[in-house]
Amino acid sequence: MESKQRFGFCRLTSGGRVCLCILSYLPWFEVYYKLLNTLADYLAKELEDDLNETLKSLYSHPVPKANTPVHLSVNQELFIASEQ
Repeated sequence: MESKQRFGFCRLTSGGRVCLCILSYLPWFEVYYKLLNTLADYLAKELEDDLNETLKSLYSHPVPKANTPVHLSVNQELFIASEQ
């Protein structure tokens, strides 16, 4: 039986009213913290449509191979993440 760890990443939004969390078996620390900061910014600026579009895009995106960047575009903004 293979042992797996699950990692938790959390970000409290400004004002402390919402806590964003990601649970994953993938230890992509930098990627998830950048993503959580981006999502928290969307909430702070009341850009819920952008937040929802980003989450939908991520959900439909396949898991990338190791050392492969991920490119997401939301309203002409480009979010690039890669874990080295």
